[in-house]
Amino acid sequence: MNTPDTHHNAASHLIDRALHQLGSVQPRDGINNRILYRLRQAESAPAPRAIAPWPRLAVASLAGACLCAAIVIGSVQHSRAVAAQNHPVLLILQQQSGVATASSTRIAAHPVIAPKGGGRSDEHIGQGRATVKPGTHIHGGDGIPVPPHAQ
Repeated sequence: MNTPDTHHNAASHLIDRALHQLGSVQPRDGINNRILYRLRQAESAPAPRAIAPWPRLAVASLAGACLCAAIVIGSVQHSRAVAAQNHPVLLILQQQSGVATASSTRIAAHPVIAPKGGGRSDEHIGQGRATVKPGTHIHGGDGIPVPPHAQ
């Protein structure tokens, strides 16, 4: 029967054997020289330059401006196409059923004629001040002057 203790010993034995093999390995000849050569080469090579952030910002701004222009142009073209399909003159000249909403537009059968003698707004009494008819009961006070004929 396997116990956790035997698994631990078996794993420990495998690790010890792998470390022993690794410690006894000899590197190939000249590896130290190759490592030193690569380190010197890396030190003498220029450091990679980071791309400045402003070109990315400029490209992103240009792309955003083009997208906005495309949206505006598309919206205008769509509005013109819809307006051409639903011309208001054609809607007004359609046959009316007699029942319509308050916002519907109807063409009058005959022109509207102004009333004779002018409208209410043309009536002027006196010199442009409000007058009180004789015999009207007025309470004094409250800053309202009582006309002489009502006293």
